[in-house]
Amino acid sequence: MRQKMICWIVGLIFGIMPMMGANVTDSPEHLAFGKIWMEGGCRARQVQCLHVEVTNTGLLDYQGWWDVRDIKTGKRLGESDTYGDFNVGEVDVKAGETKDVTIWFFFIQPDSFELSIVSSGTRLFDYTVDIGENVAPKITGNLRVDMLERTDDGNILYGDYAHFRITGTATLTNEDENTIFAWGGFMDGGGSGIQVAVSPQLFGPYVAYQHLYSLASELKSGQTVTKDFEFEFTATPEDGKEYGISLDVLGNDVDQILFTVKPCTNTYWTADGHVKPLPVEAGQVLKVPCEAFAVDLRGQYEMNTVFSIDTSEANPNCLYFLGYLDNVPQGFTSKTNIIRDYDAKEIIINADYDYYCPMPFKAKTALFTYTPVSEVMGPANTYMSQIMSGTVILPFETQQPWLDYVNDSNQESSFLNEYLRIAQFKGSNGTDLVFEPVTSPTFHSYEPYLIYYIIPSPISFLSEDVTIPSTRKAMQTSQDGIFSFEGSTTTTTAERDTYIWNCDHYCFYLNHEPKQVRPFTAIMHIDTNLINLPDGLPEVLKYTLDSNSGFNPSLITAVNSTSQYPQAVYSLSGQRVGTAEYANGRLSAEGLRPGLYIVGGRKIVVK
Repeated sequence: MRQKMICWIVGLIFGIMPMMGANVTDSPEHLAFGKIWMEGGCRARQVQCLHVEVTNTGLLDYQGWWDVRDIKTGKRLGESDTYGDFNVGEVDVKAGETKDVTIWFFFIQPDSFELSIVSSGTRLFDYTVDIGENVAPKITGNLRVDMLERTDDGNILYGDYAHFRITGTATLTNEDENTIFAWGGFMDGGGSGIQVAVSPQLFGPYVAYQHLYSLASELKSGQTVTKDFEFEFTATPEDGKEYGISLDVLGNDVDQILFTVKPCTNTYWTADGHVKPLPVEAGQVLKVPCEAFAVDLRGQYEMNTVFSIDTSEANPNCLYFLGYLDNVPQGFTSKTNIIRDYDAKEIIINADYDYYCPMPFKAKTALFTYTPVSEVMGPANTYMSQIMSGTVILPFETQQPWLDYVNDSNQESSFLNEYLRIAQFKGSNGTDLVFEPVTSPTFHSYEPYLIYYIIPSPISFLSEDVTIPSTRKAMQTSQDGIFSFEGSTTTTTAERDTYIWNCDHYCFYLNHEPKQVRPFTAIMHIDTNLINLPDGLPEVLKYTLDSNSGFNPSLITAVNSTSQYPQAVYSLSGQRVGTAEYANGRLSAEGLRPGLYIVGGRKIVVK
């Protein structure tokens, strides 16, 4: 009703007040209309959008107010609840300009409507639209709710005593052939649109609701949107009342979760940033699961209850947040990553394990250890007689790297050590990847580095009085946009057509298929759309590392190209018969008899 009143008032103003400005007219005689089309499903009680291509052929700018009337009845659309409503607002088209003017419709009943668009008493054009029965659009979706535990007795939402906070994600996919509009002007008081709502009472004292149409005003056919939501409400856990959260699209429940509430102050974070309740086992034991990357143990556990902590299955890099007055629970060791009021005495992070930091904090001592892993010989150790290398993402700022089996003292900075070389990606220079040697004693967090050294050994980075930042995406791109490094502090998937550093061959290898990589690994992307490539690429991609950056020449000559992993060769019957190596960017058929083979899912002919 408020929407309609505003339309009427603005219309009256434009009808009474003269147009301001000598170069503006409200006369539509110089308006020419081109393409006119409707977007959205032509169904009752759903929003449609009429697009009108308008050209101002006059010498003056046009500014006017458009009205929509039903030709059959002569009534203005919106004057009767039988028809529905529209919204077009003020229309302005500059002299010589062609623009798309949109008119929003909302029809209550199915019918064939003959409409006339009118401005200043002049009929601009007529349009007929056939509105069918209200049919729910083909849309799928689901809700994900944090702090929700699914049990045999139903779902339990955990919160802090009488105060509950619901966070989660709503995902929607439009599988309809038409665009779905959730325009808010027609939704006031109607309960339609795209929304997430908490029941049992939409506007009751215990409930809040939130529309999502302001975040996703339309869903095109085939489009998927994911939105975060948050609710806060009060409830009494003892009364056993059942609540529910639903994902509603145009009055249809796409997904719904029913739950009761229960108090809980011990929670943990997963690698994707979601919060879950920390499970309590028999004997008042809080068991830290392996998926926990940070555990919040601050504040009261429960009234006059003492818990012990079981960390036997916990991630070694897991962070534990304790309040200032809390005693260290049982089960912790001196090397546990304990944080008190955002300050930590000692933080130990190993690149072999996942790591996630939900909030920044300060650490008196921070230690990060990276151990390169050879696909042939396994992790680095003192008994190897080969050069080790790798790419790594550092989780915090540091100034003191050292090799465990070379330096006797952790105080000696060894980035100038003859055994160790560290380079930072700087982009590209023509056809070369450029890595500059680190000359400053500072290494930055969330930036990729290339590391290689003669004596196989884990390399450690030490920092004193450091701020540990919250986990974020690590990305560094060359100025030309062709090369980029993406890093993660958790186990991640390197998608196909990306490059991973190979510790054995000292080059970047192309992934033919998605591949799981360890935490802190840097993944290289090449945007082949930005460079002129010959036929057959990416098979023949070759980009040499810049050998004029002050590295040891005996090392850099071995680190000279991107390459590809050898491919398994199968007979037509599916039996593996050998391995095809790459030579000069092409698969080598050496050792294979003439015939048909399967390599990488494709048939090849060896003559």
